[in-house]
Amino acid sequence: MSQAAARPQQTGRFHTVTRAILGGVCLAILAVILVAGLWPFNPRPLNKVKWLTAENGIEFLPDGIVFTEQPIRIPPSSEPQVSLELWVQPAIDDTAPILSIDKRQPNEQFRVLQYGSTLLLQQKKNGVDVAALEVEHSVNPGQATFFTISADRQQTLVYVNGVLAKTSATFILTADNLSGRLVAGTQPFDYDSWAGQLRAMAIYQQRLNASQALAHYRSWTSGNAPVATLDLEKAITLYRFDEHQGKLIHNAVAAGPNLLIPEAFTIPDKKFLELSWPTAFVWDYFQDVGINIAGFIPLGFCFCAFLQTRRTWSRVSAAWTTILFGAALTLMIEILQVYLPTRDSSLTDVFSNTLGTVIGVAFWRLASERLIAIFKLD
Repeated sequence: MSQAAARPQQTGRFHTVTRAILGGVCLAILAVILVAGLWPFNPRPLNKVKWLTAENGIEFLPDGIVFTEQPIRIPPSSEPQVSLELWVQPAIDDTAPILSIDKRQPNEQFRVLQYGSTLLLQQKKNGVDVAALEVEHSVNPGQATFFTISADRQQTLVYVNGVLAKTSATFILTADNLSGRLVAGTQPFDYDSWAGQLRAMAIYQQRLNASQALAHYRSWTSGNAPVATLDLEKAITLYRFDEHQGKLIHNAVAAGPNLLIPEAFTIPDKKFLELSWPTAFVWDYFQDVGINIAGFIPLGFCFCAFLQTRRTWSRVSAAWTTILFGAALTLMIEILQVYLPTRDSSLTDVFSNTLGTVIGVAFWRLASERLIAIFKLD
């Protein structure tokens, strides 16, 4: 066989080998993306909440949640006064929600978060922060701290272990903030898990003064709930966490809801394809967007190259098919993430991943002329 006759056969074999290699690379990229987007694929993970044995309370491990059976309802009053008591012990130095109380209509939420060593109180409306109050250096991993948050229409006071630590005339805690469904250990809409112990929690329709805050702190931490008749009459919820077993945390106030410990970890009102935009420069947000863009660039590059190894695909059709495939793939992943409690369904990720696919296709088109000349792909 002459050299001229052998050359097309060699080119054909090289073309076949190149297509096989690119196909294998595409399958590997697809597998990595599916694992990264859906792992761990467990729609009903175990709820990691357990009772303390030596004392009253429950412990949240990562992926733990408790929530009220029905919304908390604080009746109208001529004196708008409320108080929230919380006895917590964080496990680690972290930023995560300890509890939240939310209403769907209107879309309002009150959150208590551990923000490193700071206790952070937030009021949110339609997903946007409208007010916040920070109590610095009040949260320490492995150390139990008793917080009393007491307010009237003029000011909010925060006591730490019975001692006044913060006063604010701009952050006003109201009965409306404390009315709604209570979720502890994570958020009701998105995955964000807190680890630590919750030993006591109570809501009162009264403003606790300094002597009451100190008396309650001493009473709770000595193993007893508040016993003053007036305090109990004004209580809306009172959770002693003294059951030590079972899936129900009883409210000592008959009119208030109990807390449930579900068998499986879940996000009660998980958002579907949420489109989120940062209200300020938030490094974690832009880092996440960057990772999502970068993760789909290899897919756009390699899938477009693979399609062009087939003579039936033009450069334009290969490019558009790859972009549509990348968009469909990320949309499928984000829809499936709705059913995975430890993952968030995000329309922002759909846009980021699709943009990454477009960039990958653009890189291939810029490099294809040179690669086609070298590897004879066309």
